Amino acid sequence: MTNGAIEDVLHRKGPEPTVQDAQTADYYKYLQKQLAGKAEQNRGLWVKTTDSKGKTSYHIDVSTLSTHADYTEVATHEQTVRAPTVIKAFGYKIDVQKQAETLTQDYVKNWIQSRSHNLIMAKLGEYKSAALGYLLSLLGLSSEDLRKLQKKAFAQAARENKALFEENLYNMELLEIIGSGGKAGKPQKIVLEEVQKQILTQAKRLGIGDHYSQDRIIELRIKVAQDLLFKFKEEEANLKYELEYLS
Repeated sequence: MTNGAIEDVLHRKGPEPTVQDAQTADYYKYLQKQLAGKAEQNRGLWVKTTDSKGKTSYHIDVSTLSTHADYTEVATHEQTVRAPTVIKAFGYKIDVQKQAETLTQDYVKNWIQSRSHNLIMAKLGEYKSAALGYLLSLLGLSSEDLRKLQKKAFAQAARENKALFEENLYNMELLEIIGSGGKAGKPQKIVLEEVQKQILTQAKRLGIGDHYSQDRIIELRIKVAQDLLFKFKEEEANLKYELEYLS
């Protein structure tokens, strides 16, 4: 009896499959209508091409994208919108603008150091300036902004180099006049000559080594001598004033 019941169940004729029932539902007809509308709308968007080997492929005709694109309205403002200068994270306030200014100053400082006469200091400055440049780029500075900082650093380094050379030359000429005869003046002269070599080496690394030509150095020595003469005359006038009016 059990086997007969199983056979009845297996051979029992039930209703049609549920897929056929779904095809007659109103919602299915609605979806079919929507899909047909989309297909009509996108007609011409896909282009069929066949290569020389007979292989068929499809691609989008970009010239028709503008007619099929969906647009979203975005509110605009006439005034400039500034990015926040303070970021709050994990309960801490980070002043992005202040950090960017500090990093900018450090970048300029280390870029100048990368042109140092000392090779070790120069390499260290190169590594630091590269790392700081990467951090500044993360904070929003473009490559053009970094180039402007490099130009600023170059101009500052060139000014400092020229000023140091002239100051060192002033001290060398002064030492020649008043203090180079004895043993005490010889070590000072050696130090000043070494400083001059370092300044010239830095000038070459900055690319302004041609500035210190032989003629230019002579011109600077004449200028320094004139400055020294003025200082001596000024000191002479002060001594005469003290002698005549204060004694």
